[in-house]
Amino acid sequence: MKKFLFTILILVFIFTCLYAGGETEAPTIKRPQTGTLVYLEGEVTINGTEGVIGDTIYDSDVLKTGFDSYCEVVFGEKNVFRLEAETIARLNWAESNLTLQQGAMGAVFNKLDNFIAMDNEFEIKTPTTVAGVRGTVFYIKVEEADTTYICICNGELDMAKSYNDLQIAAEHHKAYRFTKSGGSVSYTSAPMLYHDDPKMESIADQIGYSIPWGSGNSY
Repeated sequence: MKKFLFTILILVFIFTCLYAGGETEAPTIKRPQTGTLVYLEGEVTINGTEGVIGDTIYDSDVLKTGFDSYCEVVFGEKNVFRLEAETIARLNWAESNLTLQQGAMGAVFNKLDNFIAMDNEFEIKTPTTVAGVRGTVFYIKVEEADTTYICICNGELDMAKSYNDLQIAAEHHKAYRFTKSGGSVSYTSAPMLYHDDPKMESIADQIGYSIPWGSGNSY
């Protein structure tokens, strides 16, 4: 009888272990907590302190570029952005977003899935718009306090938080101008401004990425 009970206990123990081992927890979303300043020219500051190539960009850091200056930041190994002259940007790695307070940026986001949830996006915020990014080559400029220029150079942006359920996409540059007035945002097509293929390709070079331009030209 004792042997039988002992056998039952062993079987229950084994079953419990197997059952527990079969359960899997939801995967932990990895978020890069830092970026790296990989290049700069001219006057570039991080939280008011002069930046140096190799500096780490932490959560909530504010980057500012001076006249005729720019810098490039790599994060998550396969994502890079360039802040153009006279730009102010705040990074929020914890919430997967960048706020472009003024100025302009070009970006090649090639691998975001390591740190954003499946149904989420990395967001680029301006005074006028919120652009959701999953893996895109794009250029954004805050032209005025109520006007933002956005070019989809190669890929797609989710503009649903700015204008209804708008999705904009292109294989080789398509630009729009978003204007905020009276609490609402409208948009129109815009010409190609401020950037070109060589500029975007030079940004992509920082992560060893070749932009798969479409066969046709948008402009």
